[in-house]
Amino acid sequence: MNILKAEKSHKTPDRTPLHQDLYRSLNLAILDVCRDLPRSLQIPATLQLMAGARRPSGGSQEAAWDFCQEFPVALWAVLAPPPHSPAPVADGNTAALSESPFSGSPGADNVDYRTAVRTQAMAFLLHIIDDHLSDGQARPDVLLLQLRTAVWNRFQAGVAPAGVIPANAVPGSGTTTGEDRVRAWIDLYFESVYEPGEPEDLSAYFELALKQMAIWSVAPALLALRRRAGPTGDDFAECAAIRTLLDSVVLAWRLTDDLEDWRDDARRGLRSALYHLAPESVREIWNAVGAACKYSDERDLTGTPEGEARIAELQSALERASVPAGARDLAREHLGAAAESARHLDRPDLEQILRAAARQITE
Repeated sequence: MNILKAEKSHKTPDRTPLHQDLYRSLNLAILDVCRDLPRSLQIPATLQLMAGARRPSGGSQEAAWDFCQEFPVALWAVLAPPPHSPAPVADGNTAALSESPFSGSPGADNVDYRTAVRTQAMAFLLHIIDDHLSDGQARPDVLLLQLRTAVWNRFQAGVAPAGVIPANAVPGSGTTTGEDRVRAWIDLYFESVYEPGEPEDLSAYFELALKQMAIWSVAPALLALRRRAGPTGDDFAECAAIRTLLDSVVLAWRLTDDLEDWRDDARRGLRSALYHLAPESVREIWNAVGAACKYSDERDLTGTPEGEARIAELQSALERASVPAGARDLAREHLGAAAESARHLDRPDLEQILRAAARQITE
Protein backbone atom coordinates (compact mmCIF):
# COMPACT_ATOMS: atom_id res chain seq x y z
CA MET A 1 0.00 0.00 0.00
CA ASN A 2 1.29 3.45 -0.92
CA ILE A 3 1.69 5.31 2.35
CA LEU A 4 1.62 8.68 0.59
CA LYS A 5 -1.91 8.19 -0.65
CA ALA A 6 -4.64 10.09 1.15
CA GLU A 7 -6.48 6.83 1.93
CA LYS A 8 -3.74 6.04 4.48
CA SER A 9 -4.40 9.23 6.43
CA HIS A 10 -8.19 9.29 6.83
CA LYS A 11 -8.08 8.59 10.55
CA THR A 12 -4.65 9.87 11.57
CA PRO A 13 -4.13 12.70 14.08
CA ASP A 14 -2.63 14.78 11.24
CA ARG A 15 -6.10 15.41 9.85
CA THR A 16 -7.33 18.49 11.69
CA PRO A 17 -10.99 19.55 11.41
CA LEU A 18 -9.92 22.14 8.82
CA HIS A 19 -8.10 19.46 6.81
CA GLN A 20 -11.16 17.20 7.01
CA ASP A 21 -13.39 20.00 5.78
CA LEU A 22 -10.95 20.88 3.00
CA TYR A 23 -10.85 17.24 1.87
CA ARG A 24 -14.64 17.05 1.89
CA SER A 25 -14.84 20.23 -0.20
CA LEU A 26 -12.39 18.80 -2.77
CA ASN A 27 -14.55 15.73 -3.22
CA LEU A 28 -17.76 17.72 -3.47
CA ALA A 29 -16.18 19.98 -6.10
CA ILE A 30 -15.46 16.93 -8.23
CA LEU A 31 -19.07 15.76 -8.06
CA ASP A 32 -20.34 19.30 -8.59
CA VAL A 33 -18.67 19.63 -12.02
CA CYS A 34 -21.27 17.25 -13.44
CA ARG A 35 -23.81 20.08 -13.13
CA ASP A 36 -22.04 21.82 -16.04
CA LEU A 37 -22.88 18.98 -18.44
CA PRO A 38 -26.00 18.76 -20.61
CA ARG A 39 -28.83 17.41 -18.50
CA SER A 40 -28.92 14.06 -20.31
CA LEU A 41 -25.27 13.44 -19.33
CA GLN A 42 -25.31 14.63 -15.71
CA ILE A 43 -26.50 11.39 -14.10
CA PRO A 44 -24.34 9.07 -16.27
CA ALA A 45 -21.28 11.22 -15.55
CA THR A 46 -22.00 11.25 -11.81
CA LEU A 47 -22.40 7.47 -11.80
CA GLN A 48 -19.18 7.03 -13.75
CA LEU A 49 -17.28 9.16 -11.23
CA MET A 50 -18.82 7.28 -8.31
CA ALA A 51 -17.88 3.95 -9.89
CA GLY A 52 -14.22 4.91 -9.56
CA ALA A 53 -14.51 6.41 -6.08
CA ARG A 54 -14.09 4.84 -2.67
CA ARG A 55 -17.04 4.94 -0.26
CA PRO A 56 -15.88 5.35 3.36
CA SER A 57 -17.24 2.80 5.80
CA GLY A 58 -20.06 3.69 8.15
CA GLY A 59 -19.79 6.65 10.49
CA SER A 60 -17.12 8.51 8.54
CA GLN A 61 -17.22 12.28 8.67
CA GLU A 62 -15.37 12.51 5.36
CA ALA A 63 -17.01 13.13 2.01
CA ALA A 64 -19.61 10.53 1.08
CA TRP A 65 -17.54 9.62 -1.97
CA ASP A 66 -13.75 9.76 -2.03
CA PHE A 67 -12.13 10.70 -5.35
CA CYS A 68 -8.83 12.00 -3.99
CA GLN A 69 -7.48 8.98 -2.12
CA GLU A 70 -4.78 8.45 -4.76
CA PHE A 71 -3.18 11.83 -4.10
CA PRO A 72 -0.63 12.61 -1.37
CA VAL A 73 -2.13 14.58 1.49
CA ALA A 74 0.31 17.49 1.07
CA LEU A 75 -0.94 18.19 -2.48
CA TRP A 76 -4.25 19.39 -1.11
CA ALA A 77 -3.40 20.22 2.53
CA VAL A 78 -1.12 22.97 1.21
CA LEU A 79 -4.30 24.95 0.50
CA ALA A 80 -5.15 25.19 4.20
CA PRO A 81 -4.34 28.59 5.71
CA PRO A 82 -1.05 29.06 7.57
CA PRO A 83 -1.27 28.99 11.39
CA HIS A 84 -1.14 32.79 11.60
CA SER A 85 -4.07 33.27 9.17
CA PRO A 86 -7.76 33.21 10.09
CA ALA A 87 -9.35 29.96 8.95
CA PRO A 88 -11.74 30.38 6.01
CA VAL A 89 -15.24 29.02 6.10
CA ALA A 90 -15.23 25.75 4.17
CA ASP A 91 -18.36 23.82 5.00
CA GLY A 92 -18.51 21.72 1.85
CA ASN A 93 -21.37 23.75 0.38
CA THR A 94 -21.24 23.16 -3.38
CA ALA A 95 -23.13 26.36 -4.10
CA ALA A 96 -20.43 28.32 -2.31
CA LEU A 97 -17.83 26.61 -4.49
CA SER A 98 -19.41 28.29 -7.49
CA GLU A 99 -18.71 31.81 -6.23
CA SER A 100 -16.70 34.34 -8.21
CA PRO A 101 -13.00 33.73 -8.91
CA PHE A 102 -10.07 35.27 -7.05
CA SER A 103 -10.91 38.91 -6.43
CA GLY A 104 -7.33 39.78 -5.54
CA SER A 105 -8.43 42.03 -2.69
CA PRO A 106 -6.71 41.52 0.69
CA GLY A 107 -9.93 40.83 2.55
CA ALA A 108 -11.35 38.24 0.15
CA ASP A 109 -9.49 35.22 1.51
CA ASN A 110 -12.67 33.15 1.83
CA VAL A 111 -13.54 33.45 -1.88
CA ASP A 112 -9.91 32.89 -2.83
CA TYR A 113 -9.81 29.76 -0.70
CA ARG A 114 -12.96 28.29 -2.17
CA THR A 115 -11.79 28.97 -5.71
CA ALA A 116 -8.39 27.42 -4.98
CA VAL A 117 -10.07 24.28 -3.61
CA ARG A 118 -12.26 23.96 -6.68
CA THR A 119 -9.34 24.60 -9.03
CA GLN A 120 -7.12 22.03 -7.32
CA ALA A 121 -9.95 19.49 -7.46
CA MET A 122 -10.24 20.07 -11.20
CA ALA A 123 -6.45 19.69 -11.59
CA PHE A 124 -6.68 16.31 -9.83
CA LEU A 125 -9.58 15.17 -12.02
CA LEU A 126 -7.80 16.34 -15.18
CA HIS A 127 -4.84 14.19 -14.22
CA ILE A 128 -7.04 11.12 -13.69
CA ILE A 129 -8.94 11.53 -16.97
CA ASP A 130 -5.90 12.39 -19.10
CA ASP A 131 -3.86 9.57 -17.57
CA HIS A 132 -6.53 7.02 -18.51
CA LEU A 133 -6.96 8.52 -21.97
CA SER A 134 -3.22 8.52 -22.62
CA ASP A 135 -2.62 4.91 -21.60
CA GLY A 136 -5.75 3.59 -23.31
CA GLN A 137 -7.51 2.49 -20.12
CA ALA A 138 -10.49 4.77 -20.88
CA ARG A 139 -12.57 4.87 -24.05
CA PRO A 140 -12.83 8.44 -25.38
CA ASP A 141 -16.61 8.44 -25.77
CA VAL A 142 -18.86 11.49 -25.81
CA LEU A 143 -19.58 11.28 -22.09
CA LEU A 144 -15.93 11.28 -21.04
CA LEU A 145 -14.98 14.01 -23.51
CA GLN A 146 -17.84 16.23 -22.36
CA LEU A 147 -16.84 15.65 -18.73
CA ARG A 148 -13.23 16.50 -19.46
CA THR A 149 -14.34 19.70 -21.24
CA ALA A 150 -16.40 20.74 -18.21
CA VAL A 151 -13.46 20.01 -15.88
CA TRP A 152 -11.08 21.99 -18.09
CA ASN A 153 -13.47 24.97 -18.23
CA ARG A 154 -13.69 25.10 -14.43
CA PHE A 155 -9.93 24.82 -14.11
CA GLN A 156 -9.45 27.64 -16.61
CA ALA A 157 -11.99 29.81 -14.76
CA GLY A 158 -10.05 29.28 -11.54
CA VAL A 159 -6.73 30.40 -12.99
CA ALA A 160 -8.05 33.16 -15.26
CA PRO A 161 -6.97 36.08 -13.01
CA ALA A 162 -3.33 34.91 -13.14
CA GLY A 163 -2.27 38.14 -14.82
CA VAL A 164 -1.85 39.74 -11.41
CA ILE A 165 1.10 37.44 -10.64
CA PRO A 166 4.43 39.14 -11.35
CA ALA A 167 6.75 37.03 -13.48
CA ASN A 168 9.40 36.80 -10.76
CA ALA A 169 6.93 35.01 -8.48
CA VAL A 170 8.67 31.91 -9.79
CA PRO A 171 12.37 32.48 -10.50
CA GLY A 172 13.73 31.65 -13.91
CA SER A 173 10.41 31.98 -15.72
CA GLY A 174 11.81 34.28 -18.42
CA THR A 175 8.31 35.71 -18.86
CA THR A 176 6.75 39.10 -18.27
CA THR A 177 3.44 38.32 -16.57
CA GLY A 178 1.97 35.84 -14.16
CA GLU A 179 -0.42 34.77 -16.89
CA ASP A 180 2.59 33.67 -18.95
CA ARG A 181 3.88 31.67 -15.99
CA VAL A 182 0.56 29.85 -15.50
CA ARG A 183 0.35 29.20 -19.23
CA ALA A 184 3.87 27.77 -19.12
CA TRP A 185 2.90 25.39 -16.28
CA ILE A 186 -0.13 24.25 -18.28
CA ASP A 187 1.99 23.81 -21.41
CA LEU A 188 4.46 21.65 -19.47
CA TYR A 189 1.56 19.47 -18.39
CA PHE A 190 0.28 18.90 -21.93
CA GLU A 191 3.80 18.32 -23.18
CA SER A 192 4.04 15.46 -20.69
CA VAL A 193 0.73 13.76 -21.48
CA TYR A 194 0.79 13.99 -25.28
CA GLU A 195 3.49 11.77 -26.84
CA PRO A 196 6.08 12.52 -24.14
CA GLY A 197 8.64 10.00 -25.35
CA GLU A 198 10.69 7.52 -23.32
CA PRO A 199 12.94 9.06 -20.62
CA GLU A 200 16.56 8.04 -21.12
CA ASP A 201 17.60 8.08 -17.47
CA LEU A 202 16.40 8.77 -13.94
CA SER A 203 16.85 12.52 -14.27
CA ALA A 204 14.69 12.63 -17.41
CA TYR A 205 12.17 10.32 -15.74
CA PHE A 206 11.82 12.69 -12.78
CA GLU A 207 11.64 15.70 -15.10
CA LEU A 208 8.71 14.09 -16.92
CA ALA A 209 6.99 13.32 -13.60
CA LEU A 210 7.22 16.97 -12.57
CA LYS A 211 5.78 18.10 -15.90
CA GLN A 212 2.89 15.68 -15.50
CA MET A 213 2.03 17.31 -12.17
CA ALA A 214 2.79 20.94 -13.11
CA ILE A 215 -0.86 22.08 -12.99
CA TRP A 216 -1.05 21.02 -9.34
CA SER A 217 1.15 24.01 -8.43
CA VAL A 218 -1.12 26.65 -9.99
CA ALA A 219 -3.90 26.94 -7.40
CA PRO A 220 -1.57 26.82 -4.34
CA ALA A 221 0.70 29.50 -5.87
CA LEU A 222 -2.24 31.77 -6.72
CA LEU A 223 -3.70 31.35 -3.25
CA ALA A 224 -0.39 32.10 -1.55
CA LEU A 225 -0.13 35.45 -3.32
CA ARG A 226 -3.67 36.46 -2.46
CA ARG A 227 -3.26 35.67 1.22
CA ARG A 228 -0.87 38.60 1.54
CA ALA A 229 -1.76 42.27 1.68
CA GLY A 230 0.31 43.00 -1.42
CA PRO A 231 3.05 41.60 -3.66
CA THR A 232 6.42 41.60 -1.96
CA GLY A 233 9.65 39.69 -2.31
CA ASP A 234 8.52 37.41 0.50
CA ASP A 235 5.41 36.49 -1.48
CA PHE A 236 7.47 35.53 -4.51
CA ALA A 237 9.77 33.44 -2.33
CA GLU A 238 6.72 31.74 -0.85
CA CYS A 239 5.47 30.73 -4.30
CA ALA A 240 8.87 29.28 -5.12
CA ALA A 241 8.93 27.40 -1.80
CA ILE A 242 5.46 25.97 -2.45
CA ARG A 243 6.55 24.75 -5.88
CA THR A 244 9.69 23.19 -4.37
CA LEU A 245 7.59 21.48 -1.69
CA LEU A 246 5.09 20.07 -4.17
CA ASP A 247 7.83 18.93 -6.56
CA SER A 248 9.52 17.01 -3.74
CA VAL A 249 6.23 15.40 -2.75
CA VAL A 250 5.53 14.39 -6.35
CA LEU A 251 8.92 12.71 -6.72
CA ALA A 252 8.53 10.83 -3.43
CA TRP A 253 5.04 9.78 -4.48
CA ARG A 254 6.29 8.54 -7.85
CA LEU A 255 9.02 6.51 -6.16
CA THR A 256 6.64 4.86 -3.70
CA ASP A 257 4.14 4.14 -6.47
CA ASP A 258 6.91 2.54 -8.52
CA LEU A 259 7.94 0.43 -5.54
CA GLU A 260 4.38 -0.81 -5.22
CA ASP A 261 3.74 -1.36 -8.94
CA TRP A 262 7.08 -2.69 -10.20
CA ARG A 263 5.68 -6.10 -11.18
CA ASP A 264 2.92 -4.63 -13.35
CA ASP A 265 5.32 -2.03 -14.75
CA ALA A 266 7.78 -4.74 -15.81
CA ARG A 267 5.04 -6.85 -17.37
CA ARG A 268 3.80 -3.86 -19.37
CA GLY A 269 7.30 -2.93 -20.49
CA LEU A 270 7.25 0.36 -18.57
CA ARG A 271 10.60 1.70 -17.41
CA SER A 272 9.92 3.10 -13.96
CA ALA A 273 12.25 4.68 -11.43
CA LEU A 274 13.34 1.22 -10.29
CA TYR A 275 14.41 0.38 -13.83
CA HIS A 276 16.51 3.54 -14.06
CA LEU A 277 18.04 2.93 -10.62
CA ALA A 278 19.03 -0.63 -11.55
CA PRO A 279 22.37 -1.70 -13.09
CA GLU A 280 22.41 -2.83 -16.71
CA SER A 281 22.28 -6.54 -15.86
CA VAL A 282 19.03 -6.06 -13.95
CA ARG A 283 17.59 -3.89 -16.70
CA GLU A 284 18.11 -6.76 -19.14
CA ILE A 285 15.94 -9.02 -16.97
CA TRP A 286 13.33 -6.25 -16.68
CA ASN A 287 13.27 -5.89 -20.48
CA ALA A 288 12.90 -9.65 -20.87
CA VAL A 289 9.74 -9.59 -18.76
CA GLY A 290 8.38 -6.65 -20.73
CA ALA A 291 9.17 -8.20 -24.11
CA ALA A 292 7.06 -11.23 -23.25
CA CYS A 293 4.06 -9.26 -21.96
CA LYS A 294 4.06 -5.82 -23.60
CA TYR A 295 0.82 -4.83 -25.32
CA SER A 296 -0.59 -8.33 -24.87
CA ASP A 297 -3.60 -8.42 -22.58
CA GLU A 298 -4.21 -12.00 -23.68
CA ARG A 299 -0.79 -13.12 -22.47
CA ASP A 300 -0.51 -11.80 -18.99
CA LEU A 301 2.20 -13.94 -17.43
CA THR A 302 0.76 -13.57 -13.95
CA GLY A 303 0.04 -16.96 -12.47
CA THR A 304 1.81 -19.00 -15.17
CA PRO A 305 5.02 -20.90 -14.42
CA GLU A 306 6.91 -18.83 -17.01
CA GLY A 307 5.62 -15.58 -15.59
CA GLU A 308 6.30 -16.44 -11.98
CA ALA A 309 9.82 -17.55 -12.85
CA ARG A 310 10.57 -14.30 -14.68
CA ILE A 311 9.14 -12.11 -11.94
CA ALA A 312 10.92 -14.08 -9.21
CA GLU A 313 14.20 -13.71 -11.11
CA LEU A 314 13.67 -9.96 -11.46
CA GLN A 315 12.75 -9.56 -7.78
CA SER A 316 15.90 -11.36 -6.68
CA ALA A 317 18.04 -9.29 -9.02
CA LEU A 318 16.49 -6.02 -7.80
CA GLU A 319 17.05 -6.96 -4.16
CA ARG A 320 20.65 -8.09 -4.76
CA ALA A 321 21.36 -4.71 -6.37
CA SER A 322 19.64 -2.91 -3.43
CA VAL A 323 17.34 -1.13 -5.89
CA PRO A 324 14.21 -1.08 -3.66
CA ALA A 325 16.27 0.13 -0.69
CA GLY A 326 17.77 2.88 -2.82
CA ALA A 327 14.32 3.96 -4.02
CA ARG A 328 13.05 4.09 -0.43
CA ASP A 329 16.05 6.16 0.66
CA LEU A 330 15.48 8.57 -2.23
CA ALA A 331 11.77 8.89 -1.39
CA ARG A 332 12.64 9.71 2.23
CA GLU A 333 15.15 12.27 1.01
CA HIS A 334 12.52 14.02 -1.11
CA LEU A 335 10.01 13.98 1.74
CA GLY A 336 12.66 15.44 4.03
CA ALA A 337 13.25 18.24 1.52
CA ALA A 338 9.50 18.85 1.34
CA ALA A 339 9.30 18.98 5.15
CA GLU A 340 12.09 21.57 5.21
CA SER A 341 10.19 23.66 2.67
CA ALA A 342 7.10 23.40 4.91
CA ARG A 343 9.17 24.57 7.88
CA HIS A 344 10.43 27.60 5.93
CA LEU A 345 6.82 28.35 4.97
CA ASP A 346 5.85 28.28 8.67
CA ARG A 347 3.53 25.34 8.01
CA PRO A 348 3.99 22.97 10.97
CA ASP A 349 0.88 21.05 9.88
CA LEU A 350 2.46 20.16 6.54
CA GLU A 351 5.85 19.49 8.11
CA GLN A 352 4.26 17.01 10.54
CA ILE A 353 2.40 15.20 7.71
CA LEU A 354 5.53 14.96 5.56
CA ARG A 355 7.86 13.77 8.32
CA ALA A 356 5.29 11.16 9.38
CA ALA A 357 5.05 9.96 5.77
CA ALA A 358 8.85 9.63 5.61
CA ARG A 359 8.84 7.52 8.77
CA GLN A 360 6.25 5.18 7.27
CA ILE A 361 8.47 4.26 4.33
CA THR A 362 9.84 1.01 5.71
CA GLU A 363 11.47 -2.09 4.36
